[in-house]
Amino acid sequence: MTDHLSDVLANIAPNTPARDLGLLLSGVTSGTPMRIVPESALPHTVAFPESVPEDWRELADDRARRYGATEDDIQAANRFEHDLDEHRAWGLCFFGWSNAAGYGYTDDHDTHATAEDGWNAYAHFAALPFGAQTVMATRVLMGDTDADRVSAWCFMKHERHITWDVDYR
Repeated sequence: MTDHLSDVLANIAPNTPARDLGLLLSGVTSGTPMRIVPESALPHTVAFPESVPEDWRELADDRARRYGATEDDIQAANRFEHDLDEHRAWGLCFFGWSNAAGYGYTDDHDTHATAEDGWNAYAHFAALPFGAQTVMATRVLMGDTDADRVSAWCFMKHERHITWDVDYR
């Protein structure tokens, strides 16, 4: 743990807000060190594209297959998208990552995940098969949806260990 602590301390900028310092150090003690990253530092591919090709869904599903998704995972993702439509929940925090009041994106699945009708988008997303979750994140990053693209990027990075740095467009 000492190595993690020295790494974190070496990367703390002067005048770091106390909340950021607390998050960084709590990550060290839990064994999952992290760095607070401003949205402006994320790859340009996280930004919503100026234009999305007609076949974006096929391109996203092909990418998800390369990450190990199966046809059953794609069908589960289709059903989840239908649920998101039905409960008007696309804008909710179903990936589990949300912008914490300007402090950067954090694992925040306990808030911002419940639709007006009481449907918990995060709970249903978490219940999806591993591959279906990957399909959803890939579709959000490559497609024309109202979901939070930065949340999907954080999910891919922290849950799948895939850094999204290739723009298919």
